[in-house]
Amino acid sequence: MQKINIGKGYIATYPEAASMPPKQADSEPFEETFLSQEGQEGDFEELVDEHGPTKPTTSSKISSFTPKSRNRLIKTLNNLENLPDYFTTLTTDQYQSLDWNKLLSTLKENLARVYPDGSFIWRIEPTSQGAPHLHILATPGAPEPKRYILESYDSILSTIWPRISHCQNIEHSINVRHCEPQHLTYITKPEYSRYTAKENEIWKGIKHRWGIVGRQNLPEAQVYSYQLTDSAFNQVKEFIWQCIERNEYIKPHSRAKMQSQLANTSAWFTILPPDDIAELRKLIKQLATGTS
Repeated sequence: MQKINIGKGYIATYPEAASMPPKQADSEPFEETFLSQEGQEGDFEELVDEHGPTKPTTSSKISSFTPKSRNRLIKTLNNLENLPDYFTTLTTDQYQSLDWNKLLSTLKENLARVYPDGSFIWRIEPTSQGAPHLHILATPGAPEPKRYILESYDSILSTIWPRISHCQNIEHSINVRHCEPQHLTYITKPEYSRYTAKENEIWKGIKHRWGIVGRQNLPEAQVYSYQLTDSAFNQVKEFIWQCIERNEYIKPHSRAKMQSQLANTSAWFTILPPDDIAELRKLIKQLATGTS
């Protein structure tokens, strides 16, 4: 049996072998279950909420972006009601001299203070040279009015990041773009040890690989989980592949990456338009009843 999870426009798999039911016959292609965010179980060692208590942790250090951690990130994105406003990339040329845990903590504190109604999902990952850099899916909302009147998100970030990261090349340290569907799939890609090994001492000391600022402000949607037989699951994957192929808004290189992830990894994440989501639900019900 395979599990697929469908939100408003997001589709994900995040296998959890310990909780998977025993394999059933092909005559029972799927089981539908509604998932609420509050009802999900598991450890939340990497979900950091700056507006409230930090969730309990089970370890003091994360040595890599583990499959379990990646699955939790995919779950979080799959629960979103809307696409975030911005996709932000932050780099610094002073990365070797920084305390990255302190830097992350300071950045989160600043974002929470400036944007009390905002939500930010961040991920730290290595460049091909091994240097840490940050991606942020940002829905900032309005800034705190007493200090930041009529200032844009990128201009406020341009005052915060150089000050706390000590970067010298400010012009190339901040990249803010309007968020597109492929950015959500990009932020869930695995971490490659061949890159972290180039700056091994830095990566050994970084406690968390991703987290959330303003968790209570995340717009969440209903998510339905379907248990599929292997044959039904393969038909669903083929349908999703075709949807990605014909989506003219996805750039060719992003399309290739999304299809590669779909084909080659057990945990993957993609986004489809509402019409395709409706057709996908119809397909799953057809597989369940044996109709065509």
